[in-house]
Amino acid sequence: MPDTFSLKLTPSILEVMPGQEVEALVEVENTGHILDVYTIEVTGLRPSWPSLSERSFSVFPGDRATVVLELHPPDEPNTIAGTYEFSVEVSSQFYPGEHVSISGQLVVLPVYSFFHDLHPSRVKGAEGKFTNTISNTGNADLSFSLQGETPDDSCEFLIRPNPARVPPQETLEVAILAKPTRRRWLGKDKILNITFTVTPEQAPQVVTFAAQLEAIPRVRLWHLAATAIFLVFLSILGYSGYWAAFEREDLTYFRQETWPVELKTFGAAHGVVYSILFRVQPGEGVEEVSPLPLHLRASVTWPDTGDVPKSLALILRDPSGHCWEHRHLARTAGPVQFPLFSGGTPCGSIEFNRLLLDHGHEPVRPAKYAPQIVVFDEAIADHSHVHIEPVDQYCVRKDGTVIFDGKKPRLAAAHGTSSDDETDYWTMYLINSNDYQEYEEPPQVAIRLKGSVLDKGKTVRDRNYELQVIAVPREGTPLPASDETTCEIEWDDHARLGTDGRLIGGDIYVKGLEFCLRSDPNCESESVEPEYTPEGTSELHILKNHADPCLRLGQVQLDEAARGSVGPAMVCGDLLWEQGQDDTGTSAFVVLRDPRGNCWSTLESKTVQELDQPTPFAFEIEEGLPCEEVIREEVLWYLINWFPTDGGLPRSAIYKSPVEPLVKLCVVDATDAESHLVFEDTTVIPQVRPHTYPSTTEGWHLFVINGSIYNTEVSAGHEFAPRVSLHVTGDERWRVTLADPAPSRNGMPSPIAPCSESNGELSSG
Repeated sequence: MPDTFSLKLTPSILEVMPGQEVEALVEVENTGHILDVYTIEVTGLRPSWPSLSERSFSVFPGDRATVVLELHPPDEPNTIAGTYEFSVEVSSQFYPGEHVSISGQLVVLPVYSFFHDLHPSRVKGAEGKFTNTISNTGNADLSFSLQGETPDDSCEFLIRPNPARVPPQETLEVAILAKPTRRRWLGKDKILNITFTVTPEQAPQVVTFAAQLEAIPRVRLWHLAATAIFLVFLSILGYSGYWAAFEREDLTYFRQETWPVELKTFGAAHGVVYSILFRVQPGEGVEEVSPLPLHLRASVTWPDTGDVPKSLALILRDPSGHCWEHRHLARTAGPVQFPLFSGGTPCGSIEFNRLLLDHGHEPVRPAKYAPQIVVFDEAIADHSHVHIEPVDQYCVRKDGTVIFDGKKPRLAAAHGTSSDDETDYWTMYLINSNDYQEYEEPPQVAIRLKGSVLDKGKTVRDRNYELQVIAVPREGTPLPASDETTCEIEWDDHARLGTDGRLIGGDIYVKGLEFCLRSDPNCESESVEPEYTPEGTSELHILKNHADPCLRLGQVQLDEAARGSVGPAMVCGDLLWEQGQDDTGTSAFVVLRDPRGNCWSTLESKTVQELDQPTPFAFEIEEGLPCEEVIREEVLWYLINWFPTDGGLPRSAIYKSPVEPLVKLCVVDATDAESHLVFEDTTVIPQVRPHTYPSTTEGWHLFVINGSIYNTEVSAGHEFAPRVSLHVTGDERWRVTLADPAPSRNGMPSPIAPCSESNGELSSG
């Protein structure tokens, strides 16, 4: 528990009926020496159950504040009786790294409610089968005991389950079998009157139901034999007539489905993607429409030899680069359908990573695409222009292993659309993704295909469209992975930042940005190699965490407006935060400012995510906002040196270059300015003097700030501060270079300004 504040919950155990409410008091005491703002949250319960009288409040040093916590579980079916653990967590705004939580219990009391139904009430036969449906409409478990009886004990009863336990808001069917103890051999049926009793254990209510069993005599052989012969004859005659007149052409007499396309069997090995290429062609006189008004129906089967995988997966892609979510097929499952009429989803927006990566190897590699392995017997002879398109193409290292961005593999390209403009074929990919099992031989898979439509809920073959599987030349095998160059970023410039190469808390480091057209012969165009490579890793390790905007810079096609602009459409870069001592900070952020007073910030995206890992940032220039709208609230916190080396009060951070500051912070005493910064009372946000955001500046500037404001060690000495390297690049038209910032017209402007409340000069940003 922190030394700056404490937390108390009274009472900690509360009882309540559904639909009612109960209150508890949360008391927060400020044991520190600074006015602080606290935020309170309740976790562990459904969001609609708790209510707080206040969620954010300020407390002076030595004072207490009390917040009323109301818990009101609704009177709804899903409010189940029981004990619910919850936590009340309070965090400090002045000390964001500190928070306190306290546990409590909410006991929701049970409500018992139920109803019964017996069906049927009358049964005729050698024995009676009844069903008692019990519905628990309360919020707690109920247990029931059931009993059946007849006036003369002429029946014995088998009841399952008995006793019967029914969870809240669920229904249970209890099967009751009544067997006569004495049946007539011949003669008339005998009526047996039965009474069923249902007794709940948790409630006093007892329910009885009346039923009848019309017991038939034991022997009616001549009648049964004659009826059986007649029914068999009638069934054969009726079905034959129905099949001849109405049965679909895709079913045999015994209702076995027929398939116009049946492929040869092949062994589906793990780590290989098998591609079936086919065309969907309209019949004679049929006008083709898009999307096709039918399903693709597929049957995938493989024999059970004892060590085969339990499932295989299918992916479908159309000629225009749209995909359908994969289907997992069990070995005993029936045919599967892909709704072609839905038009699919762009392949690049669907993640197929688990299927298309060979997780059976360590480290992971892309699955290989099989060459010519599935060939239809009547395939057209010449398809030299046909080739297999990979679903996705992954970035790999030189040894062929996949590069991951966190837990996701990095894509070099999502090959939804074929590179062949004349492509008119569909592709179905079959994958054995069961990498945790070893097989003596891969399963021998048989595939059957057809187009189908829906007819009153039944799948029938479509007569308007024909599926035709085509052969795939062996030389058309695609690559599952890119070479290194497709995943590299060509940086325009790089630099070390900070004091003596280290980023010190309380200092703001500034670099100027200069732009030139890449088409200009005087504009340097050679790429900049990254100057850092962590030890013990390959040279491609530095690419691990780059964001998509940086990777796509060389592929993005600028529109006419962007090509005609006088500046870049994007500024992209990364920061490498090198590991120092144990107390090295863990965050920094970047602010970009243009000559017109517009700003961009990466504060919310937490620029530095991992030590010794490059972390990217990307600014789309057309999305810039006036600095007054960007440099607000939390950003203002990081413009303060909270822990100066002399141990004094917080003061304005120092700009390490003679540029216009991002904004000027308010002081009330110009003679002793560094000691009297003005803060917002409730939020502890530094206040700024209005109209001190520069509307124009001398050129572009990039501000880099150490965000570890709570670590006094980082601020106090260079030996603990991290080494930070910066890389930048522009768009495909403009090249960007780093330079010393142009001096301000005012020399070295002060980051502070005298302010007074009486003159209305204070602003919270």
